[in-house]
Amino acid sequence: MWSPYLVWSDDKTKVIARLPKDTFLNGSLNQDLFTEQLEKMKAYHAMVYTENIDLFIQYAENATEEAYQGITVAEIKNAQAYIEVSSDGMLASITVIGAYGGRGVTADELIQILSQARVTKGINKLALRKVLQMSAQLRPGQQVTQPVAKGKRPIDGCDTTFKPLVEDITKRILKPQQVGSSNEKVDLRNLGQTITVDIGQPLMRKIPFTDGISGMTVLGEEVAAKCGEDLALELGKGTEFSRSDVNLLVATTSGTPLIKANCVDVDNVLLLNDVDIGTGHISFKGSVIISGNIESGMNVKATGSITVGGFIESANVQAKGDISVGKGIIGHNVSGEESKSCHVRSQGTIYANYAQYSELMSGKDIVLSVHSMNNDIDCRGDLTVFELKSKVGTLSGGEARVAGSVRCFQIGVEGNTVTKIEAFTQSEQYKQKILLLKNEYKQAQNETMEIIRKELALKGISSGAEKKAQQEALFAYKKQNNDGLEYIKYQLEKAEYDFEREQSEVSVEALNRMFDRVTVKIGKDQITTNKTYGACIFKLDQNKLRFSGSLDKEDLAVC
Repeated sequence: MWSPYLVWSDDKTKVIARLPKDTFLNGSLNQDLFTEQLEKMKAYHAMVYTENIDLFIQYAENATEEAYQGITVAEIKNAQAYIEVSSDGMLASITVIGAYGGRGVTADELIQILSQARVTKGINKLALRKVLQMSAQLRPGQQVTQPVAKGKRPIDGCDTTFKPLVEDITKRILKPQQVGSSNEKVDLRNLGQTITVDIGQPLMRKIPFTDGISGMTVLGEEVAAKCGEDLALELGKGTEFSRSDVNLLVATTSGTPLIKANCVDVDNVLLLNDVDIGTGHISFKGSVIISGNIESGMNVKATGSITVGGFIESANVQAKGDISVGKGIIGHNVSGEESKSCHVRSQGTIYANYAQYSELMSGKDIVLSVHSMNNDIDCRGDLTVFELKSKVGTLSGGEARVAGSVRCFQIGVEGNTVTKIEAFTQSEQYKQKILLLKNEYKQAQNETMEIIRKELALKGISSGAEKKAQQEALFAYKKQNNDGLEYIKYQLEKAEYDFEREQSEVSVEALNRMFDRVTVKIGKDQITTNKTYGACIFKLDQNKLRFSGSLDKEDLAVC
């Protein structure tokens, strides 16, 4: 029986177990009956100290002094609350522990908690009310965390942007015009009006950078915003800044506008219907726009861009700018080691609907919409064979050597056609550059040590005009060497960073399907598929070629 031994403290907040004076424990006590007695005392919600119960039973059985002094075995406790502020100061949360027979948290207690934590900004009054309500409803000991204050994150400024004010000629090529008022029919031969500009016509506007908006933590500390980068609007060929607006680029000559990142070039343009035996070969210092086709056996060279509204068939086409083809690039199947019958080479980007049995070389990207079939591709940028709306784009057969990434809707084809893809072809160039810079850095360090030895040797020479002259010469040489050392170090760190970034970002991706007999090589590793699979992607991970998607290791040949 616990009844004679359990009493309330004077403030009615604690249950104390105590042997009455001049008495001894009558019978035995156990914890099972303890809860029953608490219920009779209406203290069933109190926080029970199990270890203290065991101590009291031990003391009471031995009639020790502690048994007569009394031990707190249960306690009425109010709800408890504490606050945590995130490491970045952007969020403050209050955790509430349910009361043991006591009351919930009061508004004054919440105010004190916020004040002690110095939380003054972004306080949500509705959240505080929710904390008050929860604290009165929680089960004893139940914990709930509620965000009560939220900081204002800074809004970074925007970099300078450049808004073209004329249409992009490369996009015009891929935009057949509607026939009449019908939205269902288009004329593939009518690719829109030729884009030209007149003298004084606005070409591009610079949108200045912004400073951004500062943020604020819940502690009232200001968080600075990142200022946007100020980029320059540059003069292109045939352009000048407007006399009334330095942020506006206008044309100084008539011609075709070629839109670039932060400038526009206006080229003199040669306009032709077709290139065939009637026109002869074309070699032009500027851009060439051909509304029709480039026929078999013809050569077209331009120092600017080349735009073809129709086909390129078994021709030799070269441009220092972009090459845009409205329809397709067509070569003919050749046997053995024979050269391809169609050669398209651009120092910029090549755009076309499709290409087959051709040699394609680009200084930047190659973008095809429908397919690339049995082509020899050398691309210094990214290779894309994909059309978003129609969900088509097949890369099959031939070989593709790509400096960047490859992204296609489908790679390979049913049958025995072998498709070879090598991405990140500049890997060895990066490595050679890094090795060369490391050797230069080591040589510069050796020269630094030689300068130090010369400085020590000078200390042993008595002062005089000769020593002073040597010191001045050595000082100048030392400064020059240190500057060179720092520059080489910067170049080395940049080369290593660029290599790691490119290596981590490059990939070969099939968005829908990859067939068998496709060999993918990135760096020194290569993988050949043995079956047909769904969407998948190949990437380098810690210098090892890996894949993800609906592929199984047993279905791949790893070389």
